[in-house]
Amino acid sequence: AQFHWERRIKVVVDAGNAQVHVFSPSGGLQTTVPSSDRMGKPTDVGVDDYGRIWVVDGAKKRVIELQD
Repeated sequence: AQFHWERRIKVVVDAGNAQVHVFSPSGGLQTTVPSSDRMGKPTDVGVDDYGRIWVVDGAKKRVIELQD
């Protein structure tokens, strides 16, 4: 399964703690995704037109889609 979020969510990279935080449109924290074997050190993030969250992994030099 994949994360499919509303278009108005806010996604923040916490590079210092190697995490991605997802906030609701009202500003409440919905989830935090920590680094893992799949995602080393997130450095940037984006959400596409379909609501998929894409993360730039600076440690592994690639872009990955967040999935649950």
